[in-house]
Amino acid sequence: MAKPCGVRLSGEARKQVDVFRQNLFQEGFSFLICKYRIQ
Repeated sequence: MAKPCGVRLSGEARKQVDVFRQNLFQEGFSFLICKYRIQ
């Protein structure tokens, strides 16, 4: 995203960002769980 953070997102873009953040969180969380189990 090349736009500055001050730009107001449309509802659709905001939804996509929320989904992206949720996926990122789940990826990181499952990665930590796998890492924890391996040790």
